[in-house]
Amino acid sequence: SPASGVPSDNFSASWEGYFTFENATYTFTTTVDDGVRVYVDGALLIDKWINQSSTTYTASKALSSGSHRVRMEYYDSSAGAVAKLSWAKEVAVVTPVATT
Repeated sequence: SPASGVPSDNFSASWEGYFTFENATYTFTTTVDDGVRVYVDGALLIDKWINQSSTTYTASKALSSGSHRVRMEYYDSSAGAVAKLSWAKEVAVVTPVATT
């Protein structure tokens, strides 16, 4: 159970906040047991509103510098609850070119 007075199964929760990002592309990663929706600035980025065992999903989004609203909606049906969300700035990989 996520809190006192909330059952350990058949509950839902949502989290949201404004976070500061650099001008870059970010990979959003969520691991959930049952349903999840992730929004960035109101746009649906991940939509897996289904009963499922613990599963990880990723999606990328280019963001401008400044504050952006991130929201995660989650529900747990039964048998364990997992709800994780993280993001990381994508880093361009530069492969050096050999010269002769």
